[in-house]
Amino acid sequence: MGRALVIVDIQNDYFPGGRHELVGSEQAAANAATVLDGFRRRAEQILHVQHVWEGEGAEFFEPGTRGVEIHDAVRPAGDEPVVQKAYPNSFRETDLESRLRDAGVTAGAGRPDRAMSGVNGRRVRSDRRCRRDSGRGDRAARCRA
Repeated sequence: MGRALVIVDIQNDYFPGGRHELVGSEQAAANAATVLDGFRRRAEQILHVQHVWEGEGAEFFEPGTRGVEIHDAVRPAGDEPVVQKAYPNSFRETDLESRLRDAGVTAGAGRPDRAMSGVNGRRVRSDRRCRRDSGRGDRAARCRA
């Protein structure tokens, strides 16, 4: 069974001075950077997911702004791939699932769509039932492990 680190939406707009500052973003980025460093040292698979909000009404993650850029603490290095997404759900209309599958990343019943992730210190499951885009964003679509 393969492993991968998937870093999702650690982007400048969530940090102080950004358009949508979140509480605890700096600590979350520091924690992610520690994990990222370990994966890099072990030459394990790493994928970055970047939310890009295009079109009128974009409140943050707008293309061409500093806010849309991945934060320096976890900036992709070398050939680490970046999957861009247009929806809160990282699997919706992206190739994330196929990249995980192609990299041999499996969990649960040997399926990357049941991969486990850590979110703010909690473990959550991302399976097909949880990935449905409910129009309320990722937080509404998460399922506890």
